[in-house]
Amino acid sequence: MTNVKNIKMSKKKKSGIKLVFIASDTKRLDEAIKKCCETISKTGGHYRSLVRMPNKLVDLISLNRSPHVYKCAQDQYKRKVVKAILSVNPSLHTLTALKELVICAGVYVDMIVNNEELNND
Repeated sequence: MTNVKNIKMSKKKKSGIKLVFIASDTKRLDEAIKKCCETISKTGGHYRSLVRMPNKLVDLISLNRSPHVYKCAQDQYKRKVVKAILSVNPSLHTLTALKELVICAGVYVDMIVNNEELNND
């Protein structure tokens, strides 16, 4: 049991930033990822991998088409959430450039940074 803990503690963490993109539309998500990749390459950073997560069904709404005559007629609408994770090896200016980047509406970007690892580089 102690060996397993020692192995987990001795693993070296990868330095960098993880960008988590959450959107309801795949086109907007692709545009945001493309803008981020262009910004990263302009500032001298490198992106390692792009992982697309499975779509998640958030809402399923049923509305009556005609409440008076045809009460059984309904329209159904669903809303999906699309996620993607981008791993980045940042340069000095990458963080500030990503913070100032303007991304289209409907895309939520979460930036996960490990400060200890960036200070060691």
